[in-house]
Amino acid sequence: MDGNPAGGTGRRRVDWRVAGGVAVVVAVLLVGAFWRVPYFTVAPGSLRATEPLISVEGAPTYPDDAGEIGYLTVTFGQTTPFGLVRAWIDGDIEVLSEDQALGGLNRDENREVNEALMTNAKDTATAVALDALGYDVELLGTGSIVINVEDGTPAVGVVQPGDVIVSVDGEPVTTAIELTELLALAVPGQEVLLGVQPQSASMMVGHAGSQPPASTEPEREVSVTLAERPDEPGRAYLGVRSATRDATYNLPFEVTIDSGNVIGPSAGLAFTLAVIDVLTPGNLTGGRTVAVTGTISPSGQVGRVGGVPQKAAAAMGAGATVYLVPVDEAEQARTRAGDTMEVVPVATLDEALAYLATLSGDTSVVDIVAANRAAEG
Repeated sequence: MDGNPAGGTGRRRVDWRVAGGVAVVVAVLLVGAFWRVPYFTVAPGSLRATEPLISVEGAPTYPDDAGEIGYLTVTFGQTTPFGLVRAWIDGDIEVLSEDQALGGLNRDENREVNEALMTNAKDTATAVALDALGYDVELLGTGSIVINVEDGTPAVGVVQPGDVIVSVDGEPVTTAIELTELLALAVPGQEVLLGVQPQSASMMVGHAGSQPPASTEPEREVSVTLAERPDEPGRAYLGVRSATRDATYNLPFEVTIDSGNVIGPSAGLAFTLAVIDVLTPGNLTGGRTVAVTGTISPSGQVGRVGGVPQKAAAAMGAGATVYLVPVDEAEQARTRAGDTMEVVPVATLDEALAYLATLSGDTSVVDIVAANRAAEG
């Protein structure tokens, strides 16, 4: 018999139920893969060698290829339904709400802030490194910008991110260091009067060459009763993390750090150590790959960074055997690292250098820094 069965017309029949089902599946896949939900994920990034990023003009350098100081990154971004499923399966991925991730800013403002924080971190790292090695360094600024307000501290409801503290009890504040020094003169329970200027969130951190726009709101005075630091009994505590607005450093020679498209302040300690290593003979790491994370303050204090477990995963994946982390994030790092990698908590640059000296067996840099600290008084 020729032709089609049952007297068909020769056209292929279409089962619209099957076609509709396929269309639904395709739509679900597209939505799952591309529709952005109001959540962000933090995933392991990479370990990046710091010393190749540093160039110096006007001073001798001492490059070497033995070991490396690596700073760590995370992969961060708004996610999809599939991304949430992946995070549920993969314990190295953390999910944050939009407010947790962006800190009340929009995406553009958050990126601008973190770009400025990276610039500030590089400037501060260079200045701290040179100061530790005995070079003359001067920090200038126009106030102390509030970057973060810690929950449950006296600063809550008194100042907010973007505010600029310009005085304490009438004494001018031009840098973040001056704010810390003036607050250190107070005692827990003491009431102080802060002079505060409002500031655009997208210009929260100034750096060399930047000029934040003038505020349209007047300076205000706010009263706050200081608490006692949980980790330092007897020391007064406001509860803010701040940076110097429009910070500039007078340096004896030029140091440039090429951070590429990486943003945020968390490579501060790594950059500081790398600048010191470049400017001194010998090798800080003893030939090992040392992963480092932590902010650096102008006074050499190492601060929190977030994403420590994800960075631990990145460090182990890159073959690091040592992981330097801020003191109060060490437990998170140990939980992820287990016995695979040594986790070393550090509170200051000096502590980090002292530990590295145990790896290299060379205390010359520690001795130089100690002598300079003693000379400064």
